[in-house]
Order: sequence, then C-alpha cells, then structure tokens
Amino acid sequence: MPPLDLAALPSFATTGIGSLPVVDPAEALAILRGAELDVPFWPQLPRRSFLESMVPQAARPIPFLRVDEATRKVVAVPLDERPGRLAETDEALLAGRHERFGLSPLEAAAWQPFLAETAERAAVKGQLTGPVTLGLGALDEQERPIFFDAELREAAAQATAAAARAQAEALGAARRLAIVSVDEPTLGVLGAAGYLGVRQEDALAALAGTIDAVHRAGAVAGVHCCGAADWGLVLEAGADVLFADLYGYSGSLVAAARSLGPLLARGGRIGWGLVPTDEASAGATVEAMLGRWRETETSLVAAGLDRDELRARSLLTPACGCGTLDRGQAVAVFAKLGELRSRMREGVGGRA
Repeated sequence: MPPLDLAALPSFATTGIGSLPVVDPAEALAILRGAELDVPFWPQLPRRSFLESMVPQAARPIPFLRVDEATRKVVAVPLDERPGRLAETDEALLAGRHERFGLSPLEAAAWQPFLAETAERAAVKGQLTGPVTLGLGALDEQERPIFFDAELREAAAQATAAAARAQAEALGAARRLAIVSVDEPTLGVLGAAGYLGVRQEDALAALAGTIDAVHRAGAVAGVHCCGAADWGLVLEAGADVLFADLYGYSGSLVAAARSLGPLLARGGRIGWGLVPTDEASAGATVEAMLGRWRETETSLVAAGLDRDELRARSLLTPACGCGTLDRGQAVAVFAKLGELRSRMREGVGGRA
C-alpha cells in the first residue's frame, strides 16, 4: 500500500458524499463553490437522468450489462449474447484499458466540468458505486442479483476496479491528493432478507480488489456506507478513509473501535457523516450534531482510542448524498457542515 498523503489535510476538513438535487452541471458546481469545501467532490446528478443513479452509472460502461431506462432496471445481456460480451470485457481488462470503464458525459454530466474547474485544487474527491452494491443491484435473466453468479460477480468486480483506477488517474492522483470513495450502501443491509446468500468472503474480495486498484493509481481509498456497515470488514479490505453515517448509525463505528487504532496509526481518517440528509432529520440542529459527535467520540475513547489522534484524523461530511433533497435543503446541509467545521476547530464542540 502506498504511503498516505492525507496528512496535508487539516483536522475536520470538509468534503461531500455523491449526489446533488439539480440537473444542470453548472448549477451543481455553483453549489459546491458556495459550500467552500476543503476537498471538493464531483457531483452525481440523479435527477438529470436514470443513468446518473448509482447502479446504472456504474453499469453503463460494462459490456455485459444493459441499462433499461423504461423499466428502470440494470440487467445482464441475454444468455446468447453473454459469452461475447464477457469476452469483450476480459479483453479490455487484460489489455489494461481501464479507461474503457471510466465515466462519460452520458452518465456523469458534471464529471468533465468538475475536472476543469478543480484543476488547480490541491485535493479532490471522487466516488463510484462499489462492486457489492453493483452486483446486488444488477439482475440476471431470472431477476436474481448477478452477485450470486460467480462468473458475473467476478467480471463486474474487475470492471469496477478498472473504473476506480480510471477515476483516480483522471482526478490527478499522480500530482495531488485524490480520494476515491467506494460507495457501498448495501454493506448496511447484508444479512437482511434478500441478501442472506451473500458470503462475507465474496464481499471482502470484491471490495478489496477495487480498493487495491485505487491504491495502484496512487490515490487514497475511502468507503462510504449510509447504514450500519461492518467497518471491520471494510478495514480488512484496505480502506484508508471510513465515510460513515455517524448521525444515524454511530453504533456500528463504535462496534469496530478495536480495528480503528491501526487505521489512525497509519494516517487514515474517519469521515464523520454528521449532517443528516434524510427528510425525517432535515431539521436537526448543529448542536444536536455536536452532541452526537461527543457521544460517539467518548465511546471510542472509552474503547481505547486516543482523543487527540481521533480529532487529528477526522474529516467532516454529510451523512449521505443530497440527491433526495430540494436545492434549498442541500445548500442548508453544506451551511451546517461549514458551521460544524468552525465549531469543532475552535473547540466549542469539543467538550466530552
């Protein structure tokens, strides 16, 4: 694993998670400028097109998957086409043409404008749908998730790893700090009905392959889950940054406290997702968020982590993407995020 370059970021540096609720890339970038983030992120625009939703966006460049906009499903190509499409995928992977699986304006309208606008920034963040979420969201001919088909699962995982490497390189990982977050919301529901057949070793292998691709491109690998994820598994997969929904699911991070020490010791970071982005919690105050942070930090310190190291290794984010909110609510999320940053850096929120 390459040495991390996260040390250049100040404590409680801010960034975002995924989506914004607008359709115009220029408007999305204007929201980001107003947010004054320490690490700007490229915005996904799911309201612009179904192709910009998580699973379709990841699937569109993969030859053996099709996005059906009419039914709003992602499906594997018919059985008679599958050998040829899988061969096409394998050929691109074996030839090292990972850019074949990268983003295009068709499913990521703000991608190229973001790269142009942030060309001189010292740190940027990207994200992509992770292999577990893709594998559980795309369906085979029997309407089963392709994750349960070993051949399709492996091919999708390798394509996702190639996409991650392409994104890291496009973000400029060779010349600046580039964080690529592997977004895995399904890690929070593994074991629930419909996902009982997912073996932990398969999820770990798929996730680890994508993280390794990010590292090979010279970037920092994050993992985001807006649920009660198994953060121990995420750390075993090699993640450098945990982007956790700490407002709604702080207990899952506390449960992994014993695994966090080595992460912090090697310079990794915890992304505190403290600003909720769901309608039910839209009115939460900054004081409530600070309270949640104090409670969680106290529990982690009680479990043996060093308080000063925790704070030095902290990032701040919304709990999840803002794509389901309206524009005003999204702007308010980033305003609260900025206020949290100020309060926590000044120490006002630091009482245990």
